[in-house]
Amino acid sequence: MNKAVRAAWVLGLGLVVGLGWTGCQQATSINTQVQEAIAEHLTSRPGIDASRMTVEVETVVVDGDRAEAEVTFRSRDTPDSRMNYHYELSRADGKWKVESGRPSAAQSPHPGGEEGGGTLPEGHPPVGGGTGE
Repeated sequence: MNKAVRAAWVLGLGLVVGLGWTGCQQATSINTQVQEAIAEHLTSRPGIDASRMTVEVETVVVDGDRAEAEVTFRSRDTPDSRMNYHYELSRADGKWKVESGRPSAAQSPHPGGEEGGGTLPEGHPPVGGGTGE
């Protein structure tokens, strides 16, 4: 292989690896930004003790300045207790903000809701009559 071909291969490979790495970092960054927006949203809501739960952003789908996120909340006291939520967010001035949230469609009936009869995890706000955020 002559030097020109080898240099082109090295340059091309470097470009592909660099773009792939940038894409991974960007996806991680967006997930982190969305998780921070959700955490900020939760701390602004009365009756939620966010320190008693872990927040796991499962998926984020971005469409311009709008995003949808699937999130799993787990109780720190009883890690088997979990709740899945779907959030819709918007980005303004480079910052993500939660617009709405609701239990995920794939989730089993919400404890304490109309269909469920269980108890809510420690630190969970009351359900019913709200916007589901």
